[in-house]
Amino acid sequence: MSSEARLRVDTLGELLHAATRRWAPRVALLDGARACTYGALGERAARVAMALGERGIRPGDRVAVFLDDRIETVEVFVACALGGFTLVPVNARFKASEATHVVHDSASVALVTSTALGDVAAAIDGLDTLRAFICIGAGDIVPGAETYERVLDAAAPLREPARVSPDDIAIIGYTSGTTGFPKGAQCSNRSVVACTRLVPMVQGMLTNGACAFTGSFSFVSALWGILFPHLYTGASVRLLGATDVESWVAMLEHDGATYTWVPSPLVREFRDEVTRRPGSLARLRTVVHTGSKVPPEFLASLVDVVGERLVETWGLTESIGPLTATNRSDFTGSSSARDVFSSVGRPVPTAEVAVLGADGRRTTAADITGELVARADTLFSGYLGRPRDDPESFDPDGWFRTGDVGRFDAAGYVYIEDRSKDVIVSGGMNVYPAEVELAIATMAGVAECAVYGVPDDRWGETVAASVVRRAGASLDEHDVIAYVKARLASYKKPTSVRFVDALPRNASMKVQKQILRAAHPPAL
Repeated sequence: MSSEARLRVDTLGELLHAATRRWAPRVALLDGARACTYGALGERAARVAMALGERGIRPGDRVAVFLDDRIETVEVFVACALGGFTLVPVNARFKASEATHVVHDSASVALVTSTALGDVAAAIDGLDTLRAFICIGAGDIVPGAETYERVLDAAAPLREPARVSPDDIAIIGYTSGTTGFPKGAQCSNRSVVACTRLVPMVQGMLTNGACAFTGSFSFVSALWGILFPHLYTGASVRLLGATDVESWVAMLEHDGATYTWVPSPLVREFRDEVTRRPGSLARLRTVVHTGSKVPPEFLASLVDVVGERLVETWGLTESIGPLTATNRSDFTGSSSARDVFSSVGRPVPTAEVAVLGADGRRTTAADITGELVARADTLFSGYLGRPRDDPESFDPDGWFRTGDVGRFDAAGYVYIEDRSKDVIVSGGMNVYPAEVELAIATMAGVAECAVYGVPDDRWGETVAASVVRRAGASLDEHDVIAYVKARLASYKKPTSVRFVDALPRNASMKVQKQILRAAHPPAL
């Protein structure tokens, strides 16, 4: 075979370039009534890459992307990969100060935004210092920005992906920043490509499948966990955005979707709607749940409806790929897990996971609880502006400290207890808020809740909860405390409960417990 017949796919740009050529006639993206083929995606992205190059953007330069979810957003993602530019996604929910931090911290030299986010984008500091500032959308563009379609129309397509190293940074993904400003996790081409190839195997994606994507590209993990693997396998990806569950499940049936992702707050609603519309399961092969924990009985009831289609995974921005996952045999009654519905599965082939014991040693022995550490083929290359061997992030042997507390069972399944910083120490006893939250979440009348520690003169800390009632529910503090006490050890029960209209969340939709903690009345 001649060398010309073999495509290099060592970088994200090479992988996506190959995909847009390989699947050229197929529909790549759907957004409402709009559709874009792989061929059109590749051609338009190549024009954007060339246009950025003409404005002085060079391989390795950082391009901030502050966009809502649309077909053009994916074009820009692909363009950055083709041009060898480092993509810096900026969460679409950010305010101007947060967006400014990401643009400046990453040293981005270009910004692509949209008219939908124009008011916030216009308030980002230092726009006049950028080499390129481009705005997508109809209507009034941000002052000083070039119009996306005009920029694209004036450029010839880039013929071949830029030659960059697999170790060069493809994406800088900013963490949620629950304690201070977000940090930039540097994700190499090598790691992102490894994840893109791993995910279809772990999640059972079909070649030329159909994805119903309900999430948002504001969550960077959606790029390497859902979007890129589907483009790699030639799938059609429908961008559903923040649609209602009824419309979402109806679209599963309409498209004959083979894949969808279910966020934690919608597990029960999705289960109920799929039960009402069994035709939505006709071609559906994979239902992925990942992220925040849900009560195991919720997942068990979901499996009653979707069966072995469910895949549960655990990973972080810093791990890029999943670290653990369940497989189809886990939900056919043949799992060897102690409690598969409470587990996030076993380590995937590209990862090693261990518990950091109280003695500082790593172990995979059963029933030892501690911080989970990992090393993986997909691991990030360190935080921007910090040393690669930062001891807060890595142990002396290079294992990443995930910040998640967990344990193994005897069969090697992993169970996540909580975040290490969230653990409540009450009277010398460790209380994991996630366990208490799961108990409260099963209570009739509870829409959502958050559990955290508050200072206590006697116990050091005591357990407190903020609860959002379902419409029409009449729960009181005593009801919640008694419900938890009946299900968990007494020291884990809340000693006080606040009822709130909504839980405060940051731009990454993580609950801001520090706000709840500050507003909670002192323990008596």
